[in-house]
Amino acid sequence: MKLTEVSSNLKHKQGFRVSTCPKCGATTVNFVALWPSAFTEAKGAEGKTQLLTGVFECRECKTKFRARVYSKKKEKQQRVNVKNSVEKIRDLRDGLMQTLRMLREKIQMLESEKRNLLEEVEALRKTAEARVTILEGEVNQMRQEVKALKELLSNNNTAPAQKS
Repeated sequence: MKLTEVSSNLKHKQGFRVSTCPKCGATTVNFVALWPSAFTEAKGAEGKTQLLTGVFECRECKTKFRARVYSKKKEKQQRVNVKNSVEKIRDLRDGLMQTLRMLREKIQMLESEKRNLLEEVEALRKTAEARVTILEGEVNQMRQEVKALKELLSNNNTAPAQKS
């Protein structure tokens, strides 16, 4: 609420406490000025001040004085703001719970995929080891054949030399 609206409401006594003159006790006072007070404990949920201070002038004795003015509308807005805040907190909690459920499901899915991949890697490792064993056997067999062929060729080369 703007200060001009507050001053209008003060003149018409709408939603504000009426100040009384401290000198003569009259309740018919004129509004002169208004400003927000600096009390932090009087701030609402959104940081808007609920406590206002004003300068008034008594119509009867013309005394100027300061007084605190409380806005009833601000208190109602605070209740509504608290309800809205509670609803927002519930919505946030529900959203966080849903996110938590989704994350748990994703973790379970990833752990399952990890297990499957580890099993696949183990199977591939066993297949590779079997293939290595087969290849080592083939290589050893080829070496024996090479050795046998070399012996055969060396025997053939040495035999004609003996005949001459």
